[in-house]
Amino acid sequence: MLKLLRIKNLANISSIDLEFGIGFNVLTGQTGIGKSVIVHALELIAGSRVDSNLVKSGQDSAVIQAIFELDESLSITIINILSSIGVDYISTDNLIISRELNRDDRNICRINGDIIPLRSLKQISEVLLDIHGQSDHLSILKTSNQLDLLDEYAGLVKERNGIEKIYLDLNQCYKDLEDFFNEVDISEESLLELREQYNEIVNSCLLDNEDSILMDEQKEIKNLESLKILSDEGYKIIYGDDTGNNSYLNQITNLSSEINALHLEDSDLNDLQNRLLYITSELEDLGMAFRRYRDNLQYSDNRLSEIEDRLSLIFKLKRRFGNEISEIIQFAESLKSKLNMIEEKNNFITSKKDVILNLEKEILIMASTISNRRINAAKELSKALHSELSDLSMKTTNIKISIDDLPYQINNNIEVDDENHDRSVISRTGKDKVEFLMSEGNNPFLSLNNIVSGGEASRVMLGLRIILSEIDKIPLIVFDEIDSGVGGRLGFTLGTKFIKLSKNRQVFCITHLPQVASFADHHIRLNRIDDQESFDIQAEVLNDSSKVEEISSMLGSTGTQGRKSAIEMLELAQKNK
Repeated sequence: MLKLLRIKNLANISSIDLEFGIGFNVLTGQTGIGKSVIVHALELIAGSRVDSNLVKSGQDSAVIQAIFELDESLSITIINILSSIGVDYISTDNLIISRELNRDDRNICRINGDIIPLRSLKQISEVLLDIHGQSDHLSILKTSNQLDLLDEYAGLVKERNGIEKIYLDLNQCYKDLEDFFNEVDISEESLLELREQYNEIVNSCLLDNEDSILMDEQKEIKNLESLKILSDEGYKIIYGDDTGNNSYLNQITNLSSEINALHLEDSDLNDLQNRLLYITSELEDLGMAFRRYRDNLQYSDNRLSEIEDRLSLIFKLKRRFGNEISEIIQFAESLKSKLNMIEEKNNFITSKKDVILNLEKEILIMASTISNRRINAAKELSKALHSELSDLSMKTTNIKISIDDLPYQINNNIEVDDENHDRSVISRTGKDKVEFLMSEGNNPFLSLNNIVSGGEASRVMLGLRIILSEIDKIPLIVFDEIDSGVGGRLGFTLGTKFIKLSKNRQVFCITHLPQVASFADHHIRLNRIDDQESFDIQAEVLNDSSKVEEISSMLGSTGTQGRKSAIEMLELAQKNK
């Protein structure tokens, strides 16, 4: 419980100590005296962000300190929270939370003297206190808040956190896929073409500078072919064709034979005959030399055909992929890199789709579980709220909590198909659209926005807060004039409900209703202290006598009759505790 709230230099308060007791604590005071400052101080302790203008004029900083008395269970919870942020907290009976607010917007939060982050202060305060303000009744008109209220009643905080995490993970997976597709944007046709190009180059088994080597070999083979032809021509000139006709050798041999047949004793002719014989021998030797030279020329016609086919392929590749073989090989490397990236993409997509599929199954199951719990809780809450509203003079008012599927095509919502291909729309809160409906008597149910007045909305929210406060385990509940809009006639009823709430926890209520104040186990009054230049606020814990005085003042009568009414009211409250 909260034992002490110490405030220094906040708004119009120079210094004040508020001591709280067990059970139902009430704070009263004149309008405008500064009761709202007390709430601001508690909000600061709860980790809210408050304007630095709240620092008292002429001062550089304000300090708020709260001393809580902890039981063993709460102490363990606090230890675990602080341990998660690296703060060693030795369990004691008292927890001291302090908050320093500076004009330069610096905020210093401390737990038993140790500085902690503001977010950690919020975590701690969530298990210590719950503050309900004057404007809470306006929030009941928003359907998003109605959903939160139902889930609070159903105890779905853990499940809500769980489904939100899955929802965020799913959205991130969808985004990752979209980003990846944008990064590697390629059609199936283009992918097929890339693979064909890469395979065509790889299968060609190109070697660097291979074309030059082949052309040199081609030139060499063609030279050998020319030499073979020349050799054949030389042989044919001497020996003639395959029949031996028309050869120079035959002609000379025949001429020599004819001369020899004449048997002439002619020295000149004999000399010619001898020369013909010599020429014949030389021609025979020359012809055979041509034949031997030709036969020694080694080359393959098939090889030349292979070279020409190979060069044709290379020139074809050059026309498509690069001017040089090195460029073609480099292009193939770039194709390989892109294909690898696409393969990684396919693997990534496959893996990511598997993750998405599992997350979608998980979120569908969780959304259905949450929805079922909401349906059951809605029935119970409607019944409980009807009972509370009856106590608050709204006996003919009926409450129904409508739960429908979320509509399609809502921004940021996701659409998931189940195994039966039934589509569900899911948000970070689940698949339900929750709306509180109200009717008077037998009239049709309508949205709260359409039918409730400010006073009715206040009572609906008050009823909800009473119901919710009964089921949670927060040790301190703060009500800041939540009875605003409720007449004095209902004040007594509210008092009984606050007392009921305070049986298992500490309740702190700032009120203007004497009927509520009369139930106080611990009554604090704020008094204004004026001096020549300014004023200050003083807190006074009321005894039995001063309680009568304060209740009488709140009733608007300070005379004998007022005191009598106050005493009667206090006695009646005492009997109904």
